[in-house]
Amino acid sequence: MSLIDEDDKLFLLGKHKAATEVYNEAAKLNQKDWEICHNLGVCYIYLKQFNKAQDQLHNALHLNRHDLTYIMLGKIHLLEGDLDKAIEIYKKAVEFSPENTELLTTLGLLYLQLGIYQKAFEHLGNALTYDPTNYKNELNLKWLKAGASLTFLARSRKQTSWVLSDTVSVLVLPESPGVGAGVSAILAAGSMMQTHGDFDVALTKYRVVACAVPESPPLWNNIGMCFFGKKKYVAAISCLKRANYLAPFDWKILYNLGLVHLTMQQYASAFHFLSAAINFQPKMGELYMLLAGKTFTWRPLRRL
Repeated sequence: MSLIDEDDKLFLLGKHKAATEVYNEAAKLNQKDWEICHNLGVCYIYLKQFNKAQDQLHNALHLNRHDLTYIMLGKIHLLEGDLDKAIEIYKKAVEFSPENTELLTTLGLLYLQLGIYQKAFEHLGNALTYDPTNYKNELNLKWLKAGASLTFLARSRKQTSWVLSDTVSVLVLPESPGVGAGVSAILAAGSMMQTHGDFDVALTKYRVVACAVPESPPLWNNIGMCFFGKKKYVAAISCLKRANYLAPFDWKILYNLGLVHLTMQQYASAFHFLSAAINFQPKMGELYMLLAGKTFTWRPLRRL
């Protein structure tokens, strides 16, 4: 068995530390093999040695530019919370591979997170142009999980009058297995439509996503809040309860359920869901204000 075969076997078994030792030995024998540098960089990512991982991935790009190497390098910056550097990496990647839908979608979602909507729409639109129906891309965007959710704010002066604003905060990419760039781009496009109050168009986008990922909690949460914006509260509760069934520990869904029940003056149910949300997010002041009924400015949360 060659060194490459041995370290590939160790990598697949999840023995990343042992794999790095073998890859380093292989690199001494062949210093111009980009694949060794790339795999060594990936092993260092698993070991959370990000500086070494960056060095190896840059070496791999110097030897042979490859989409996957750019993606792994961008992932490091995302894990470190440096969105600006991640965007720079993905911009270079898109210049190198302008028709790669995973790269286009990821870059679009990062721009969306920063509130740069024009560029977000441009890249997400390009992703849909090149690959409008591929729902099972091999590369899953869960690599780029950022740990929060895309949210929008709804503000009103009266309990029954809701106006959606375009204030967007943080982002999480879909975590469902098999969710590819096509689905992510459509879901993001729907989110942008929903943010600007175009609920019917957003629901059309979500209908496409539902065919590919019918058990996605963020999807059903978004659909529910579209119905909420259309003042179809019973339909909103039905969708939100489905989302809650699929993700019972997601405080944002519980928040939205409490909000809709509060709007319908079903105070016992609102208390139930808001109390549950507080258990998961005890430091969020607005939850307590909703529970106390002392504010008329409420914010439904929508996940991407």
